[in-house]
Amino acid sequence: MLPPKVKLEANEKKELNTIIINQPDMLEDITNIRDMLEQQTGMFISGPNVIRACIKAWYDLNNNG
Repeated sequence: MLPPKVKLEANEKKELNTIIINQPDMLEDITNIRDMLEQQTGMFISGPNVIRACIKAWYDLNNNG
C-alpha cells in the first residue's frame, strides 16, 4: 500500500520512506553489482543493500575526499 500523497509548500522537502524501481536497466545494474559484491564478500546481498552500498560509496567519494 502506497503512502497518501502530501502537498508540499514551495521549497519544502519530503522525507523519502519508500522507493520502487521499475526501470529494467536499473534493475539489471543492481543485479550485476549484487553479483560482484557477493563474489567479493562470499555473502548474500539483498537489492536494498546494494543500493545502500552504492549510495554510501558515492557519499564517501564526494564528501570525505
